[in-house]
Amino acid sequence: MLFIIIVDYALGFASGYGVKVSNKQLFDLKFTDDIVLLEESKERLQQLLDIVTENAGNVGQKINDDKSKRMAITSSSLVLNCKNEDLK
Repeated sequence: MLFIIIVDYALGFASGYGVKVSNKQLFDLKFTDDIVLLEESKERLQQLLDIVTENAGNVGQKINDDKSKRMAITSSSLVLNCKNEDLK
């Protein structure tokens, strides 16, 4: 329960990000203790990750870079970093 409250707080600063699905803006998917961030451009995805990282840190939580992964559906490469560490 506490995890959900913290995640909702950290993601609460992400308005305007995400992808349109059925006329709704969707910027995350949550399941248990996993979060998927969604965005159409890699620049905006990096901004979204930075927002979540910063706001999670504001309440004492840290994104584990070793467990974080990236995935892209694109023909160009995707490089994201979390706290100056490239995600795999």
